[in-house]
Amino acid sequence: MAALSSLECAELYDLVALETDLQDSDANYTRFIVISRNLEIYPGSQKVSFMLSVPHKPGSLYEVLSRFAVQGINLTKLESRPLPGKNFEFMFYFDFDAEILDDKVVDLLCELDAMFDGFTFLGAYHEV
Repeated sequence: MAALSSLECAELYDLVALETDLQDSDANYTRFIVISRNLEIYPGSQKVSFMLSVPHKPGSLYEVLSRFAVQGINLTKLESRPLPGKNFEFMFYFDFDAEILDDKVVDLLCELDAMFDGFTFLGAYHEV
């Protein structure tokens, strides 16, 4: 097991710091992420992240974005990254503000998972 975190985070989770000052910029902000085989949702988790690839055809991304608008869910991040070896096809990374255990959020994520082959739930967390 290993983690990149602040010293405060290491103290909080009783971790041993193997190295300090790894950043290459004084303005660096690192998200702390725990990767586990078992899904855990912690109380107070109010930000959700997932990634998704959509077909390269008109309206594909709109199909995703319109579902957020209809549910009144605030999408806070949308990034695209090209898929290696696939011209004009992209993986999209999404963050949104919502309580993960809210029925409309669960329904939305299940719907997106069923609609698109490339859906991956990354987690729910509390952002400081």
